Amino acid sequence: MSPDELQALVLGYIEQVRSGRRVVGRLERLAVERHAADLARPDYGTAIRFDEARALHILRFATRYIRHTKGEWAGRPYRFDRQSAWMAFLLWALFGWQARQLDGKWYRRFRSAYVSVARKNGKTVLSAIVALYMLAFDCEPGAEVYFAATKRDQAKIGWRQAADFIRRSRDREFRGLFRVIRSTSHLSVDDDAVCIALGRDADTLDGLNPHLGVIDELHAHRTRDTWDVIESGMAARRQPLILGITTAGASATGLCWDADRDAQRILQGVLEDDTLFAFIARLDPGDDWADESVWCKANPNLGVSVQLDKLRSDCRKAKNNPAYLGEFRRKRCNEWVSASTVWLPVEAWNACERPIGLDDLGGLELFAAVDLAKWHDFVALVVVGRRGEEYLVWPFFWFPEAGIAERVKETRVPVDVWRDRGLVSATPGEITDQDYIVERLQQLRATQRVAEVPLDPREAWKLATDLQKLGFSVTESNQGYWLSGAMKETERLVREKKLVHNGDPVLRWMISNVVATTNEQGRIKPDKKRSGDCIDGAVALIMAVGRAVAYQPREVQFYFSEG
Repeated sequence: MSPDELQALVLGYIEQVRSGRRVVGRLERLAVERHAADLARPDYGTAIRFDEARALHILRFATRYIRHTKGEWAGRPYRFDRQSAWMAFLLWALFGWQARQLDGKWYRRFRSAYVSVARKNGKTVLSAIVALYMLAFDCEPGAEVYFAATKRDQAKIGWRQAADFIRRSRDREFRGLFRVIRSTSHLSVDDDAVCIALGRDADTLDGLNPHLGVIDELHAHRTRDTWDVIESGMAARRQPLILGITTAGASATGLCWDADRDAQRILQGVLEDDTLFAFIARLDPGDDWADESVWCKANPNLGVSVQLDKLRSDCRKAKNNPAYLGEFRRKRCNEWVSASTVWLPVEAWNACERPIGLDDLGGLELFAAVDLAKWHDFVALVVVGRRGEEYLVWPFFWFPEAGIAERVKETRVPVDVWRDRGLVSATPGEITDQDYIVERLQQLRATQRVAEVPLDPREAWKLATDLQKLGFSVTESNQGYWLSGAMKETERLVREKKLVHNGDPVLRWMISNVVATTNEQGRIKPDKKRSGDCIDGAVALIMAVGRAVAYQPREVQFYFSEG
């Protein structure tokens, strides 16, 4: 394929996704929208840029040197067509985007990538193309490429695909670049650049200097060991890449679940990370897994490497055998079938955003709920005021300065960025002193009317006592299933776009973390154990909304007493 044909194919895919003419899941669409939005960023050309020549380089590499090795297309040159254009877009974006580094030079922007599609959609082919390209065509001296999996036999799948591409190539010069030793799963270029398949034992990666690490079937990795060792070994490389490629898993814990949640949040704009590329093809919430019209959302290679007849056969099996249903939904629909679902879709929350300020809450009855932290965690104060049928929201957050660096390193949550932007107040020591909350409430009361301060009596009796002494009206707001009514009211207001907020990214992140648990009576509560991360701001919001909706000026208030 010529450069013009490749470019037209990718740009056509982008246009079809954005216009809705190509049926895709919302997360795949968000990946395309992110690419388009980045082209219009204010810092485009200074901090980031798109190098079309580099994007075309890997596509031309694939169509010139790679030939199919299996099935009815075996021996034919690899070509991208309209159906497989998603893979061309993935390579286009992954290798075309660049970022300016501290030395003023431009290098590849994305240092890690999370790619999740249903099985048989070309994940192995994709990883082998990237591996050979970065091994010999990426202008990286002494490139080291590793396929890593929980078992070495699994890691060998991608390695063997790369070796087969070399063997099948009709280009003698291309074949002559590589020395392949199948007995040891080792291939090299001039004994300098190497590509090796490695098993689960992360210790075997110590001392290596990877340019590319492919982590296959990420959902099978119970710990972060392999990922972390490969990532830490890349420190000396200018533009390395760690590629996590997988189908959905069955457990809402572990490396893959965390990576999937982070990728979704980046695509949704909840988190910012210019170094992570994300592409997820799966059914949307509410889609019927038995409806074949939505299968293309999880199977972008439908009609190429995935056949409709096989999907229909597997679907019939799932209908007739409930024990197989989970496997069908996970492997064929790319759904986390046993994972908890988030309480509120981020899109619904974002739809309530408006350009409001704290002054817009002036003159309203304010309900300022607090959710306290323990060690190295957030403290949240969320203020809600009712204006007609709308409820206006304004949050405040604190975090101990001593724990910020560790939190950023361990969870990649940008607490340091939020601190620098004034969205989170850093406090001295290991835990936030409650005096900061008292001071903020007094500042609010100096200019506005704070009607109530809802608190959980089990966690905040000292704060409640201090506030009462200062004349605040403190009300009891138990957590657990006691929050069911308030939680349902909050959800209703969000869905009706009557809960107005300013788009605060910290509160949005906390909202996106919330997983709800329902009991036999239909009551719901935020489940802190199953939620992805901190939900303190969301809990405070629910408490404040509950009191704002129920508030009557003359109602009897609950007062705390010590003990």
